[in-house]
Amino acid sequence: AQGGLFGNSPWIIIIYVVVIAALFYFMLYRPQKKKDKENEQEFERIYLQVNKFIHRKIFKKLYPIQPVEADNKIYDTCCHLEWVEQKHVIENPNLMLDNFLPAAIRNIKKVGLVKSPLHKIESFNDVIGLIKNTIMFSLNKSDLGMDDFVPVFLYAVIKAKPRTYASDLKYIELFLDGDLKSKQYGLILGVATMAKEALLNFDPNRLFGVSEEDFKKKFLFHLSLFLI
Repeated sequence: AQGGLFGNSPWIIIIYVVVIAALFYFMLYRPQKKKDKENEQEFERIYLQVNKFIHRKIFKKLYPIQPVEADNKIYDTCCHLEWVEQKHVIENPNLMLDNFLPAAIRNIKKVGLVKSPLHKIESFNDVIGLIKNTIMFSLNKSDLGMDDFVPVFLYAVIKAKPRTYASDLKYIELFLDGDLKSKQYGLILGVATMAKEALLNFDPNRLFGVSEEDFKKKFLFHLSLFLI
């Protein structure tokens, strides 16, 4: 009778359940979960390879082999404006760009090296992040708009002198996912496009503290150096 009572003890039943659960976990569930994770990693690896392959093909077929006319015009303008200083482009003298500028130039030049439209826009976006942090740190200002970003971004582009700026922007506009363009990266595309238009149709009146006569002298002087 005691054996019967012991055999029906709830603790024995609990132990049985725990053992069965442990066997199920270690023999079935855990290996399957590990296999699912491996399959997921393999799928991600294949997806990245396919994505990279597609972008290489798109880039090779559609991206211009040589800089187009707009690229050359922007590059030439940047070279002729090499003498421009921060005070000529950015009105607020309290904005400290010494630490910002080298990283911004690297990221803008990187845009012309990567092939994926997503990687290109991410490099531009890194510049926007740098501008945001710089303005917040220097001016203690958090509510930022296009008027805050464009002058600093334009100054960084002038100093970076990118060779394929217009082509890179067009490539992003054509092949970046629509939702990313309109939502996540809408601001950076707007800023980068405004900088492009400013350089394609550069107006000396954009510069602070430079008369039209001084601008012509400096512009022509750098043009002569560029043509030598």
